[in-house]
Amino acid sequence: NEVVEMWRRRLFRWFGSTGVVFIASSILQYLRPQEPLIIGSHPAFVSIDRSLLEDYAGSGLVFGILGGFRAVTANIVWLRMNEAWEGRNLAETEALIRLALLVDPRPEVFWRTGAHTIGFDMPVWRIRSSGGESVVNVGIQNSIRREQMFKAVELLKQGASLYPDNPTFPIEIGKVYLNSALDFEMTIQYFKQAWEMPNAPFYIGRLLARVMETAGRPHEALEVLREDLKKLPEDDPEAYIDIVRMRIAELELKLEHP
Repeated sequence: NEVVEMWRRRLFRWFGSTGVVFIASSILQYLRPQEPLIIGSHPAFVSIDRSLLEDYAGSGLVFGILGGFRAVTANIVWLRMNEAWEGRNLAETEALIRLALLVDPRPEVFWRTGAHTIGFDMPVWRIRSSGGESVVNVGIQNSIRREQMFKAVELLKQGASLYPDNPTFPIEIGKVYLNSALDFEMTIQYFKQAWEMPNAPFYIGRLLARVMETAGRPHEALEVLREDLKKLPEDDPEAYIDIVRMRIAELELKLEHP
């Protein structure tokens, strides 16, 4: 595969003649278009990948070398991804996003930015490369946007399977549904999932209520805000208690005098 070979050569230039090269080079074998990407939905995919990569590299010691350089290696790959992104190279950008996550799935920013790139940027690139919005049929444009949306959602679901207690993932999935398709029901489903987590960020209740109100569910929005008021700390300015009280008053007035 030409893309795989091109990135193999580049990785040799970037990393030099260390054991990291062999791991990075081996990972690229799993980026062939006809083969599924290593990043899967099973929460244990990291340990599974480790075994596969060790077998492919021919030595368990090689992966041990990467252990100390995992973050550095992933950051270098991510920098290269940014170069591909600047060049609007869709295939290389997506391959490098997934490669960075395969090397080190821990940085939340890789998942978040990767999903935004796949879900929000790439539809624009694809439509522009086909002539732009004035040329491409509206139905085809919508199909492209939905295809990229589902790819972004799937990526975030893979992250959520690894970090099920992190509310960032359902929040980001909700944002993708909201911004890509104005799908209020799916947005509400994932925002509510995040809101119900014990470590949910303070703002998600207000955001959930706003989407509910926009979707024509003001009574549910009011209940969310009232419940939010009970949970939020009074002494933390970042909780914006006053804003929550103001929104409750506004909704109560709206429901009393529709």
